[in-house]
Amino acid sequence: MVANGPTGPAAPVRSVNVFDLDLRLVAENRLFVSGMGLESEWSARVFVRGTTAAPEVRGTMEIVRGTYSFASRRFDVTRGNIRFQGAQLYNPSIDVEASTTAEGITAIIDISGTAQQPRIAFNSSPSLPQEEVLSRLFFGTNVTNLSATEAIQLAAAVNSLSGTGGGSIRSASFARRRGSTDCASSAPTIPADVALRSRRASTSPETSISRSSPTPAASPPPSSRLRSPVR
Repeated sequence: MVANGPTGPAAPVRSVNVFDLDLRLVAENRLFVSGMGLESEWSARVFVRGTTAAPEVRGTMEIVRGTYSFASRRFDVTRGNIRFQGAQLYNPSIDVEASTTAEGITAIIDISGTAQQPRIAFNSSPSLPQEEVLSRLFFGTNVTNLSATEAIQLAAAVNSLSGTGGGSIRSASFARRRGSTDCASSAPTIPADVALRSRRASTSPETSISRSSPTPAASPPPSSRLRSPVR
């Protein structure tokens, strides 16, 4: 006998290859992350729920110790937190700080935001403008002593850091190594006296700064490698 009337929605059919997850992962240390100049050791407390088809990861990783190589200088990682908030395993929020001593100041790299859209800033103690900090890191002198070519390279580095998504440390370092202006196609964010001296010293189109060409988008850095030693 079949009952008349509306029936409830049919239960979704789950694939036989999909399993529920309820995992707690704890590591006090010896989780190593390396790549792009970073050498570091982390601890982790992570919970994995959901299913194998749609895992939900929540928890944190905290720095134990680490160094970062940038502009031929070694930075010590003084703060590091990575937070997984469920939806996107590949895009956790990050909060990392590293510092080094250079040319009479303590230079500080501050990285925040997410892995896909990091915000990168350079600070110092005593406090100086970002372009002054970069000038001392890149060229070992203050910004007023830069040559025309160095000022252009510094402008490219500052622009790459102030663009959409906070720029890229890799792009800033790459700009330092290049002597051409194709990495500085937008106007520099540097003090007026340096910009004026740069224009006066520029005697050929190869050392001019053009506003007409958009700055090429920096390629995202490859994913760092996460490895745990085999016991």
